[in-house]
Amino acid sequence: MKIPLKFRRASRVAIVLIGLMQAIGTSYAGTEISDQFGLKDRAVGLPLHKLSVEKGDVLWAATRNVVLGGEGISGFFVTVNDNMPFAARVALPTDAKVITVEAEVRAVPSNPEKPNFVAVGIGNPQLGTPTWGKGVYVFLQPTGHFVFSYDSDPADFTSKSAVPLKGGEAFEYTPDKMTKVKLEYNDTKHTVSAWVNGVPVLQDFELKADYVVEPMFAGVSGYAQAANAPTAGKFTVTVAP
Repeated sequence: MKIPLKFRRASRVAIVLIGLMQAIGTSYAGTEISDQFGLKDRAVGLPLHKLSVEKGDVLWAATRNVVLGGEGISGFFVTVNDNMPFAARVALPTDAKVITVEAEVRAVPSNPEKPNFVAVGIGNPQLGTPTWGKGVYVFLQPTGHFVFSYDSDPADFTSKSAVPLKGGEAFEYTPDKMTKVKLEYNDTKHTVSAWVNGVPVLQDFELKADYVVEPMFAGVSGYAQAANAPTAGKFTVTVAP
């Protein structure tokens, strides 16, 4: 049976539209950058700075005290070799509009009497600054308390400009295990969402208009962390234009 010309044309148009929709969907899915800090072609104790991520076309930028760690079958992670402030980050595409960063982190104080935290953030801080200046971040303390904050100062080493916006206690927190922290920033809507151990703690939280976020980098940072303790693992960034 011969198919009428108008139906053949309609079929071709439908195929083209489906192709366009698939292309748009693929584009929106964006790119993924991830690192589980495996030791293939890498070794325990190797500085993270300038190492390629396991997935993605970027290099790590990290302070000199951030190194690869490992505990045999327990998996791999990054750690620090002193108790000084640290940071490890990856550069984001300039057209990134929706950025999601997720990492397993663990805060272990170098001194029980000294405040300590590990943070997951998005922004444009001076490398090595524990807080995420010109950006947003979630930091976790050894007690399981977390705080979502905004910071306007890229060189805010002492958190003077940090503005705490939401805090709470991590669900199913265990001090000697990693805690999953996930942070999403929507540059178009100027909103933030966050999850701790899979539980949403912020949903499309609208930032004030004068809270300037420069989504240049995403990563982890911290302060007064115990040397050689598992600090961060299973790091993933997803960006969409």
